[in-house]
Amino acid sequence: VSQLFTLCGEDDVSLCYNKSNNPNAGTEKTYFLIFELGNHLNF
Repeated sequence: VSQLFTLCGEDDVSLCYNKSNNPNAGTEKTYFLIFELGNHLNF
């Protein structure tokens, strides 16, 4: 999990989430969505 968050440049979950909601943060949003999907599907 921590590896996915470091990809968006923030170790804190809330900071990563806020960054993912930034319209200018394309890749960060993608990584966060991947994390969310993994969370719900228990990957």
